[in-house]
Amino acid sequence: MNNLINIIIPVFNGEKFISQNFNCCLEISKKFNIQIIYIDNNSTDNSFSILKKKIRNKNNFLLYKTKKKEKNSPGIARNIGIKRSKSNFILFLDIDDIIKINNFKKLIEYLKKTSANLIYLGKSNKKNRSSPYLKYNIKSLNKFFKYSNNMEVVGLIFNKKFLIKHRLKFSSGIFEDIYFIFKCHFSI
Repeated sequence: MNNLINIIIPVFNGEKFISQNFNCCLEISKKFNIQIIYIDNNSTDNSFSILKKKIRNKNNFLLYKTKKKEKNSPGIARNIGIKRSKSNFILFLDIDDIIKINNFKKLIEYLKKTSANLIYLGKSNKKNRSSPYLKYNIKSLNKFFKYSNNMEVVGLIFNKKFLIKHRLKFSSGIFEDIYFIFKCHFSI
């Protein structure tokens, strides 16, 4: 695996967010050895062509497209990203998300030292002052519900080997993020 982390970003009709997201990812990619994978999810606007122009001649950016017959599901797009990823860790973003570079530096340093399968990013809480990275597993689902207010995959780091080993993929449909996170917890 070439990079420490891949950022996987599904895109559906997100042309108004592309510039901000892309510029953020470009800035991060200049400072860190990462790869960004955009997956157009059958957009009906100009998202695909805008991204295609932006990533031209950028070796650490990839662009894929879901098949026309597939539903507009970020999960399907994320599955393509997982399959195409060549990194140890995966971070999912949505096209309207950005990452602050000072936080990303801390994240990279932490990932170099860990072999965790699933890492929640966020501020530390009273019971976990030592690290802003919360680790959950099947024994701590109670803690998951108590301290987590975000049931999306955005803001989590996934170990790619763990996802592959347990054949963890997104299903298409409503609440696909929640179902994916549950499957991850039950596989730990």
